[in-house]
Amino acid sequence: MLVVGWLVLGLVILYGAMFSYLWWFQRNLIYRTDPVRPIPTDYTTHGLKEVTVRTADGLDLLAWWFPPKRSEAPVFLYLHGNAGNLGYRAEKIGTYLSEGFGVLLLAWRGYSGNQGFPSENGLYEDGRAAYSWLKSQKIKEEKIVLYGESLGTGIAVQLAYQGMGTALILETPFSSLPEAAQAHYPFFPANWIVRDKFDSLLKIGTLEQPILIGHGKNDYVIPFRLAAKLFNAATEPKKFSVYEEAGHNNLAEFGWPSEVINFLNDHVSGPQDRNK
Repeated sequence: MLVVGWLVLGLVILYGAMFSYLWWFQRNLIYRTDPVRPIPTDYTTHGLKEVTVRTADGLDLLAWWFPPKRSEAPVFLYLHGNAGNLGYRAEKIGTYLSEGFGVLLLAWRGYSGNQGFPSENGLYEDGRAAYSWLKSQKIKEEKIVLYGESLGTGIAVQLAYQGMGTALILETPFSSLPEAAQAHYPFFPANWIVRDKFDSLLKIGTLEQPILIGHGKNDYVIPFRLAAKLFNAATEPKKFSVYEEAGHNNLAEFGWPSEVINFLNDHVSGPQDRNK
């Protein structure tokens, strides 16, 4: 019995130590920043150029900009996912650039060599600054499409919740960050531990923008059920593109870009604009 008692005590101490580590160092675990500042020409031949987005709290963020080829074309505010740098997203946006859409590909604070440390409020601030930058370039608000990828979907939903964007594209989204964390740490109370909530589920039912969600059933980073939960809470007009064989980072291999383009033709540019 004494041995069992010591064993139980040891497990309690270990659990407490792990709980404390997750509490105090969670942002180091959540945000996998990248110090490398990429150069557009190393990743794409589409002519993306570097621009600077200044945030309200004084950070100068790297972004890559490709203006629309026609005045009525949609313009993506592309809010990328976790880990890596902007260069890793160049291939993802290539189809949209070839279609003549505009794209502002924003790097978060702490990513792609940017200064600062990421947090929920900090990333919201970055997204708002990028939206304001697009407006400063005389891009019409009715042409700005919020495109969120993975972690970036939480910021995209927040911006839409604040009345920004004419449409919302969510690639491999989650319902909330605590729910996504719970899937990876089932033995810890993620709702209590995770401070950065990114609670898209709470907000999406209030949105008026048309919403397209894409998710693969073999996604082991963000479980498919979280995207389905988010879609069910969303209001019309909405569409859910489900890919039976896709994982977290390869929707493009299963036709996702075509779904996005068709959705935008229906809800933003319209067929009549494609001939301009």
